[in-house]
Amino acid sequence: MAFIIGEIILMDSPNFVHQEISGHLYVIFRNYLAGKKSKVVYAPFDVRLYKPEIKDLDICQPDIIVACNIDETLDEKWKYMGTTTLGVEIMSMCTDQRIW
Repeated sequence: MAFIIGEIILMDSPNFVHQEISGHLYVIFRNYLAGKKSKVVYAPFDVRLYKPEIKDLDICQPDIIVACNIDETLDEKWKYMGTTTLGVEIMSMCTDQRIW
């Protein structure tokens, strides 16, 4: 699911191949970032794309994110509010083209 420019976009649940790719990528990023300040997180995890000059937040759930600024972007409820360092969306034929 994503909330982009005021529109809720529902998507099918991921298939086995999608999850296998996601899992492998997560392990690669986690091993690379071990001992570093940056963190990797996998879906489902809301990312609230926040900028002070924008009133309405866009919310998305990328398959994987890398966040290098978590001290500045986690709110008091541990929700991510900001722009990720890296967002990974694994695309397939059933991925809604509006999020491409």
